[in-house]
Amino acid sequence: MADMQDLARLLSSAHAPGPQMSHAAEQLFQCESHVGFGIVLLQLVQTESMDLGIRQAGSIYFKNYLKRRWGPDRGIPDNEKEVIKESLLPLTL
Repeated sequence: MADMQDLARLLSSAHAPGPQMSHAAEQLFQCESHVGFGIVLLQLVQTESMDLGIRQAGSIYFKNYLKRRWGPDRGIPDNEKEVIKESLLPLTL
């Protein structure tokens, strides 16, 4: 499982033109299957000390991650869904 700094590096590489772009995007996609990925990604988005561009890229990736993986038998365990729901509410207020 990637930690927050690894995810920040991958998000930065996946959105910067260059030879690492597609490789970083593939790595991000592979990380999605790890338990806790959504929680770590959400923590990255919530971290105010993180670079704004990385937080924005993380927000977009998080939205697309939920779109792909939320739902019965689509990859996010129920207990992780509950943590995500509880973490999202304070962000919207």
